[in-house]
Amino acid sequence: MSVYIDSDFPWTTLPVVDGITGAVVTDATVTAQIYELDGTAVGAPLSLEHTAGGIYQGQFPLATASLLERGTKYEVETKVIKAGKQQVRRTKHVADYYGQREVYD
Repeated sequence: MSVYIDSDFPWTTLPVVDGITGAVVTDATVTAQIYELDGTAVGAPLSLEHTAGGIYQGQFPLATASLLERGTKYEVETKVIKAGKQQVRRTKHVADYYGQREVYD
């Protein structure tokens, strides 16, 4: 997935599973937040809804996408919370217009 400027864009998780039992998690609280590399949050956190098979999805609004700058590196933090347990995943992206994609290491 990428982060896009000046366009609403979807955010989808990989299937969320319990790390001990391997069971698919369908009732967690899942959010996503875009951060600048210095840790500054960009826009508001996004709440994701369960769709099927442990996959959660939401859409970053234009209000957030309009704050991104083309060619700038960002991290997206996806946070899963259930029954007092938490999983956090950060992925790195370079903002671009929809239809273009660049990911950095």
